[in-house]
Amino acid sequence: KLFLKEFSKTHSFTRIAESFDALRQEEVEAILSKLKEIKGRGLTTPFAPDTKIVKEVSSDSKMTKVRELRIYQPVALRLYFQEEGEKIFLLSIQKKSNPDQNKDIKEAQRMYKRLRLTRN
Repeated sequence: KLFLKEFSKTHSFTRIAESFDALRQEEVEAILSKLKEIKGRGLTTPFAPDTKIVKEVSSDSKMTKVRELRIYQPVALRLYFQEEGEKIFLLSIQKKSNPDQNKDIKEAQRMYKRLRLTRN
């Protein structure tokens, strides 16, 4: 839960922590394993998009893009986040069963916008 620390001063922290706590142990391990894998890819920044594992997504071209980490096993998960310098902001963890993924992306974009406003 170390990467959740940045949210401790925002109203979004409780919801993110609850989403994370609701995951099964094997899902948590899959997320942590995937985060280690993408960090070791040797790209410009550790969590830079590559369109295979990490993708920049936007529900609207006018909104700030967020990044999506795709996890396929043990279940299809989408972790929405943003990278700023050496910090990673976890915005949302969703199971891919949602037929309207744009809704999840929009919510992650709104959370990132609120987070940026509260930090300035």
